[in-house]
Order: sequence, then C-alpha cells, then structure tokens
Amino acid sequence: ISAGGTLNLAALNDTIGSATIGGALEGTGTLTAANYSLTGGVVNANLGLGVLAQNSGSSVLNGTSGAGSVQINGGTLTLGSSERLADTASLLVGNGATLTLNGGESVGFANLSGTLGGTGTLTAVNYQLNGATVNADMGSGNLFQIGGISILNGTSAASFIGVNGGNLTLGANERLDNGATLSVNVGGTLNLQGFDETVDYASISGQLDGSGTLTAATYNLNDATVNANLGAGLLTQSAGTSTLNGTAAAGSVVVSGGSLELGSSERSADNAEVNILSAG
Repeated sequence: ISAGGTLNLAALNDTIGSATIGGALEGTGTLTAANYSLTGGVVNANLGLGVLAQNSGSSVLNGTSGAGSVQINGGTLTLGSSERLADTASLLVGNGATLTLNGGESVGFANLSGTLGGTGTLTAVNYQLNGATVNADMGSGNLFQIGGISILNGTSAASFIGVNGGNLTLGANERLDNGATLSVNVGGTLNLQGFDETVDYASISGQLDGSGTLTAATYNLNDATVNANLGAGLLTQSAGTSTLNGTAAAGSVVVSGGSLELGSSERSADNAEVNILSAG
C-alpha cells in the first residue's frame, strides 16, 4: 500500500504472504501476513500473527497487532492507544528509531537501543537497555543495562535492576522503585548525575558516579568505586578493594572482607559504628 493509497478491509479478514504499508489500512477486520513492513503508514485495521517491522517514516498503529516479533528499525512507530501489541511479543527498538506510547503497553521482552517516548508505561518481563533513551515509564519486571550510555528520564517499577555493562544515567530524582534490588556489576556504571535515588538493596561491584545520593537499607561493596554519595543504612565491604570517594551516612559500617579505602577525609558519618572483622 503506497503513500496516498488505501486498502479497506471493512469487517473482513484477509491472509497474504507479506505486506508493505506506506498508506492507509482501513476497516475493522484483520490482515494477516508472515511479514509486515511499515513505511509511514496509518494502520486503523488489525494485523495478525507474523513479524511486524517499522522501517521508515512515521507510522501510526491504531488497530491491534498479533505479531510475535515487533521490530522498530527506523523512523517512528506511534501506538494510537493502549495495548496495541501482543502481550507476549518480543519488542526491539533499534538505534535511531523511536517507539511512542499513548497509554499502557505490555509485551513479553523489550530490547531498547533507540528511544522510548510518549506518556504511557511499557511493561515487560525483562527490559534490556543498550544505548537507549527512555522518556516514557517502564513497569514491573527486571531491568538490565548491558551497553552504551542509556538515559532513564521516565520511571521504572522493576524489582531488579542489573547494570551489567555501559552506563545507566538517571535523568531526574527517584527514577527507580524504592523496593528494588540494585546490582551494579563489574564493567557497569550507574550515574546519578546530581539526583537522589532510593532502593531497598544495593550491591556495587562496578562504579557509582554523580554528585547525588543513593539511599538503601543495605549496601554491599565488592571492588567498587563509589564517586557519588551513599545515604543512611548498613554499609558492608565484602571483597576486593573498594574506594569511597563520596560520603556515606550509614550508621553501621562493616568491613568483612577485602579493603575499603577512603578517598579523602570525612567520608563516613561522625556517629557511625565501624566494625572491622577478622577477614577484613
């Protein structure tokens, strides 16, 4: 369907081999194909099973899609309302491409290297960020930062955040869920910038950057570099050589293994109780 052209299904269903949509697909029926390529089209009817690819231009999906794989390879795909995609779909937003939400959207897996925009919430079992810009919100599940520099301007309700590689930068205060478990692993960096963040538990084997404060009930350091500040709670140095360049307001500091090095004077709270165990 070329730009300027229209296919009207009315209330009927049709099955074909493949579909390229740069114009308009109208009706209330369902078009089913092995592959759908969107190139600036407007889809008001429904799409069935298969692979849905947004390849160029600005496309709008007002109908629903049953595709098991949704690939935003280029341009922008705007969802016209909530729940346009299959709940079990695997979603890929590629570098330079944009998915814009207009309401809540649930998928099985979300791999983001481009931009997630809009005012809705994307919910998946697992989210994978690789140089992504996340301006919309993300729901519950597990969030993994795996590479590149990703910016989280929206909020995340994920119960587990793993910063496994690259840099996850928070765009404002309190982007993560207060009950989340945070793991900043070797080779990964969490950048607070100048913002404050609260989680339940923080395990840091990588790098914590910024001038803000990360607050958790418990912090575990294992060969960590902490350039930002840590709030109140229990701070444990468990292994490796960790460097505390920021400040820590923890009421209790336990060195149970490895070495904790203070980057300058007055890094720990004046009223902190410090315990250096035999293995420390």
